[in-house]
Amino acid sequence: MLGLDPTGTGTWVGRYEAVRSSLDLGSTAAGVRPHTRVSYVPGACLMARTAAVGRGFDPRLRVAEDVDLVWRLTDRGWRVRYDPALVVRHDHRITLRSWLARKAFYGTGASLLAQRHGAAVAPMVVTAPTVAVVVVLALQRRWSVPVAAAIHAALVARIRRRLWHSGAPTATVVHLANLGVSAAARQTASALIRQYWPVAAVIAVRSRRMQRAMTVAAILDAVVDHRATGAPLDLLRYGIARRMDDLAYGAGLWFGALRARSPAALLPVVRGLGRARRVRAGRTRPPSW
Repeated sequence: MLGLDPTGTGTWVGRYEAVRSSLDLGSTAAGVRPHTRVSYVPGACLMARTAAVGRGFDPRLRVAEDVDLVWRLTDRGWRVRYDPALVVRHDHRITLRSWLARKAFYGTGASLLAQRHGAAVAPMVVTAPTVAVVVVLALQRRWSVPVAAAIHAALVARIRRRLWHSGAPTATVVHLANLGVSAAARQTASALIRQYWPVAAVIAVRSRRMQRAMTVAAILDAVVDHRATGAPLDLLRYGIARRMDDLAYGAGLWFGALRARSPAALLPVVRGLGRARRVRAGRTRPPSW
C-alpha cells in the first residue's frame, strides 16, 4: 500500500512515509505469518474466501483489526500471501501532529493483539545464547569481551553438535553463530529505541553506558535504514523522523499495556529458557520467528 504521493515531494514527513509507511510491506512477495518478514497485511486491500473469513473483522477492535483477522486465519491453517503487484494508494497522514498520533494509535493495538494471540506480538524473538552475547557486550564492562567470546564459543559448540551428522565445516558453523548474534543485536538495538525506550530513557538519566548504547543504536539504525530505503530525504531529517516514529509507537505501546493492565505485549520471547511461553489459555505454542 503506497501513499497518494509516491515520490514524496510534499512535507518531510510525507517523504519519510513514502518509504517507511507501516502500510507498505515492500516489493517482495511473501507468505504472511506472525514472526516472519511479512507478519501482517493491512486491511485496505484484502481478497479472501468467504468461507475462510467467516464474520470477518472483530467489531470490538478499532485498531489492529486487520492483523487480528490475518492471524486468526493462519491459526486455522489458511494460507495468507502478500502480493506487491497489487497496489493501493492511501491518503497517508503527513502533518506532524496527525502522523505522530497515528503511530501512537498503532502502538496501542499491541496489547489488544497480545490478549488474543499471546507471543505472536512479542517485540523480540531471540535465543538465550545470542541475546546473552549482545547483553554482555552492551554492559560495556572490562570483562564484557572475554565473557561474550566464551558464550559465543559455547554457541558454536552447540551448533556443531546439532550439525555433527551433516559434516558442516567449521566456517559454516561459525557463520551460523554469527548470523544468530547479528540478528539478536539488531532486534535488541531496535527494541531499545522503539518498544523499550521509556525504560531505557529512565536508566539513561543515571547511566552513561545506557546513554552510549541508545545513541549508537539510534544513529546506526538511521544510517542503515536510510541507505536501505533510498529515501527522498536527507539523512538528518530522515533520522529525526525515524526516531519520532519509534518514540510515538513506543509511547502508544506502553499506554496500551497500562490500559490493559498487562505487560504481555512488552514481553520478549527467549528460546532456550525451558518451557515455551503460554500464548493461549490452556495450551502453549512456540513462536514461529
